[in-house]
Amino acid sequence: MATSVYICSNCGKEYRKWAGKCLACNSFGTLEEHEQVDERAATVGLKTSGAQRPVKSAKTLSEIESKPVKRFKTGIEEFDRVLGGGIVDSEVILLAADPGTGKSTLCLAVANAYATQGKKVLYSSGEESDGQISMRAKRMEIDTNDILVVNETSLEVLLGHIEDVRPDLVIVDSLQTIASSEVSGGLGSITQSKEAAHTLTQLAKRQGIAMILISQVVKG
Repeated sequence: MATSVYICSNCGKEYRKWAGKCLACNSFGTLEEHEQVDERAATVGLKTSGAQRPVKSAKTLSEIESKPVKRFKTGIEEFDRVLGGGIVDSEVILLAADPGTGKSTLCLAVANAYATQGKKVLYSSGEESDGQISMRAKRMEIDTNDILVVNETSLEVLLGHIEDVRPDLVIVDSLQTIASSEVSGGLGSITQSKEAAHTLTQLAKRQGIAMILISQVVKG
């Protein structure tokens, strides 16, 4: 964007408006008009729209090596069917439904399926206490040391638990109860839930961990 400025040819004093006399050197008729470009305005959008050389070239479909996908079958027929035959390592599943529809019970059954095949599960609950989860497990006749339960609402502490346990499956019950100290917004806010979902998804992809993120659907 260009704007006009007026510069005294005698002393170099710059003015935004034309005047008949330079106040700096008291010269008359020495202000000359010049066009000035706002460099900040001229560069708006360059950072987002500028081209950047890619590290890898795009491939044709025939060049992409396809590998068979290994799925973990939970034995819960409808659950496995919806997931295309079972859970894939590093897969993140968002399980959203109204409160009281059995999401936690279903996830505990999935956790037990993992545990019975010698896989380790970390069940993080901010909705219920670990005692309540233990009581549900007893009603479902689940008795295993491969399901570890934490009652956690801090995203950073949950990440620490995942690092310590190194589980095959992580269940977060629910996203609305997880918050990061690095993000503005209160517990249960959209900002906090998005941050938790994004961070946990990136972790799952990096470390090959399967995750089920429970989300409560609250109708306004």
